[in-house]
Amino acid sequence: MAELIYTNTPIPLYYQLQEILRDKIENGVWKSGERLPTEKELCKQFDVSRITVRNALRQLRMEGLINCMPGKGTTVSQSKVREFVLTSVSGSYSGLDPKSKNCDFSTKVLESTIIKSPAKARIILKLKTGEKVTKLVRVRYTKEEPLFWSTAYVPYKICPNFINNDFETRSFFEILEHEYGISPDYTVRTIETVLATNRDTNYLGVVPGTPINIMESVCFLKDGAPFEFSRSYYRGDRIKFIVSLHKSDQDIDLLKVITQEHLAGK
Repeated sequence: MAELIYTNTPIPLYYQLQEILRDKIENGVWKSGERLPTEKELCKQFDVSRITVRNALRQLRMEGLINCMPGKGTTVSQSKVREFVLTSVSGSYSGLDPKSKNCDFSTKVLESTIIKSPAKARIILKLKTGEKVTKLVRVRYTKEEPLFWSTAYVPYKICPNFINNDFETRSFFEILEHEYGISPDYTVRTIETVLATNRDTNYLGVVPGTPINIMESVCFLKDGAPFEFSRSYYRGDRIKFIVSLHKSDQDIDLLKVITQEHLAGK
């Protein structure tokens, strides 16, 4: 089925195109080093203007997904080198530290909808084509200053009516545990640095091109089934990550599983 750009929606055309191209890259349709169609070809394929194509490509370039080389066209970036950092699986994670000095944290929900799972979320959450997920987009603040924004996906079949909860006053994982009896046994996180796009500018109040950190997280149950996938965009000037390392045989075994099954080819 051909991808379509919709004009009867408030979603900008460049953003729709950007997400279509992102899916092709993240799902291996276009592989590392492969050349993308030219701007002219993309204009014809999606029936959009050249400025729309250029805006979409610029966003992907700022995220480090593509490279634009004079005389060589636009190619998919090479996969980034990975360094595995494993924390104790018996530890806990509560997000922002409430003991941070002079911080008054708050959350604003920008979107809470039920949609067909996007390609990457479908693959990571091991869903079938067409299966629905709850999509939650939020911005976290301290004293009305944005710190990070995130998009999370949870399979609808395991958490029906998830969107009916109050995510501005209650913790995401608190709701999962108390309302659905679901809590993570372990979580896989990857962190990389990219340049802020126009969307990040709108949500975080930073200048386009400012370095920000993207964290992708996948939460798993005890049986190894993934139940939540999220992508969070953190301001590099306001957030510091703290990692506690613990060595144990259990951690080593878990790292092998993560390496072989969950991060292969990503």
